[in-house]
Amino acid sequence: MLSVKYPHAVFACVGVLLFSASCTDGSRSSNQALLVEDWSGSAGHLLPLDQPIFIKMSAGLLQPVPHSWEFATASGLKVEGVQLEVVDSLLRFHVALPFDILLQGGSLQPDTEYQIVLSSLPALSSLRSTGGGAFARDKRLLFKTEPLHSPTALSGLGALPLRPKVPALSPLWAPLGQLDIPFSGAFDPRSFAENARWIQANDGQERLVSIQLKRHTPSASVLSFDLGGAEGWGVLELPASLQSITGEPLPKAYRQFRIKVVASP
Repeated sequence: MLSVKYPHAVFACVGVLLFSASCTDGSRSSNQALLVEDWSGSAGHLLPLDQPIFIKMSAGLLQPVPHSWEFATASGLKVEGVQLEVVDSLLRFHVALPFDILLQGGSLQPDTEYQIVLSSLPALSSLRSTGGGAFARDKRLLFKTEPLHSPTALSGLGALPLRPKVPALSPLWAPLGQLDIPFSGAFDPRSFAENARWIQANDGQERLVSIQLKRHTPSASVLSFDLGGAEGWGVLELPASLQSITGEPLPKAYRQFRIKVVASP
């Protein structure tokens, strides 16, 4: 009588078939290729310079390894100040805010094309799902930012209300004339066209001083001033043109500060 030998794996599959309709998908379904389901630039609109860019994937993700993604200009120049956050199947790219009147100094520049590249197999540094899936080929996403003077160049998404973080009417000290004023929220740097007024109490002398952003995030900002080395009390008045990143004017009550310039740092 002819005897036939079957591999143990076949018997294992037959055993499974007694309890289920198929023994096919188990490992394969968890290893399916990653897909982009949605992302910030999917509609082709221009994107603001301050808003996080999201990419929704088809599966939960492992924490990305180095070189599994690239954020660059369309010509390939690396973009600085970008931080990646991963929450389940969502990639969120946080960008640094601009610092000056031309909306420069942040991660994104006005009216500029950018690309996000997500790495695929067989690279060891590919982006992976929790089930081991990856892109079949590198995924390249292109977008362009809003122009400088667009009213939607800054979205203000997630920014706190703009308020000074100092008690009302409290005097501030300016060692060697250097003054920093902390604020909650963020500014629209385009509103820095006008200078602040520094009025010295001892002689009433007035001079204009430029406004610099020393720190700029959606939740906290620091304005910096050089008042000069002359010691004594004075009043610093910020221009009425100052606006928050959402376009709201800074109220008058938050635009005047009592300052004492002291000789020691």
